[in-house]
Amino acid sequence: MGSRANYFLVRDGTRSTLTSPRGAAGLAFDMFWGPERAIPFVERLAKARGENLLDAAGGAVVDIDNHVLLLFGGGVQSDVPLRRMYLELAQATWFGWEVRWSMTGQLGLADYLGLPHNPFLAADAVQVDSEEKRADPLKRRKRRGAVNTMVSVRLRHGELRLYPIWLPSKQAPMPIAGLVAAATDRPAPGRIDWTDWTRRFPAGGLHLDAGMQHGVWWAADTHRPIFDRSGSPEWTIETFDDRFEAQLVETGDCLRFPERSQADLVAQLRGILGVRRLDPLHGQEKRTFAAALEALRQAQ
Repeated sequence: MGSRANYFLVRDGTRSTLTSPRGAAGLAFDMFWGPERAIPFVERLAKARGENLLDAAGGAVVDIDNHVLLLFGGGVQSDVPLRRMYLELAQATWFGWEVRWSMTGQLGLADYLGLPHNPFLAADAVQVDSEEKRADPLKRRKRRGAVNTMVSVRLRHGELRLYPIWLPSKQAPMPIAGLVAAATDRPAPGRIDWTDWTRRFPAGGLHLDAGMQHGVWWAADTHRPIFDRSGSPEWTIETFDDRFEAQLVETGDCLRFPERSQADLVAQLRGILGVRRLDPLHGQEKRTFAAALEALRQAQ
């Protein structure tokens, strides 16, 4: 996917498509400071000429006509609590605009613009070999830190088993029947604190209740489901976008995700946006950030 960022600027009913070959990493910074700064930034970018619009690690729709900013990517992409704080502050810097996160990445931008899905989906096809199809979907990690997804399974007799696993960015959907069978055969802890494995917030989670034949799924990016329900039509899976709290409800007090205070999240955002208190530069950015933070505090 690289580091490309694609932007769609909508003005007077006309859409312009622009691109930055290495802009995804800085997207959170570039889009934070409000329309007066972001719109000229986008306008200065090169026009897209035949680039695959899905071949992007970040992107945004800047809809001037309707005052909507829809974006994804950058340093807050996979950290849901940090991303929520970013959006709350950006809502203040984009005063009078609706600021939203695209839960399905570039596909979400396409949906907003009414663009067809076929060219996007075709480019994003996942190739799966026979060895991957046979792989144990709940393989235990041999070292801590190498996890990004939490799978929790409640067996028919009520026992809860928790599996911190690693999923690559492109992973074939895992059959629900295979997940339940693997959990039945592979003992696992019934209580886990995610921070014992890694300091990074999980990028997604799936809970399956074999007795109820019901599940909940959440992810920082939901454009590619991690489960395959085709062989288990009796199952219902609810998608909760990035609302990880749904999995915590299903697992009771047996699963804990990292908890960070608002002050911790703000400090982390200061680093991403380059507005550290002791930095003598970036005075305008520091004032804008401070104003957004004050607006958030007054709204609470």
